[in-house]
Amino acid sequence: MWFTTVTVQRPEGTTMTDSTGRNVVHLPVKVDASKGSLVEAIIQAQLPKFRVAIKFKIYVDWQPNAILQQEDVLIDEQFIDPATTTNYKYKVVERPVNYVNDHQELEVETVVGTN
Repeated sequence: MWFTTVTVQRPEGTTMTDSTGRNVVHLPVKVDASKGSLVEAIIQAQLPKFRVAIKFKIYVDWQPNAILQQEDVLIDEQFIDPATTTNYKYKVVERPVNYVNDHQELEVETVVGTN
């Protein structure tokens, strides 16, 4: 499990804005790797030409002005994908689970770039 910050993009490619009209950037999140994602990461490390989407669970503290939804793309502001030399991107692949006034849980996959 690790901590990072993300910028949120909507499916249309626009940066998500909060209720005040400001872009949602530097949103702190906690990323948790499942057992399956660790196996996928090992395969990817051993077969660099074989790029797979790795699944993670992301936890976001409740942000009433920035509710995330399925299909949103989270751009990692701290970690770089060595295969593409760009920031990692995570796509929300299932409807987020909302624990109102506490947190959101998101099922995400890495967005696989080109080598």
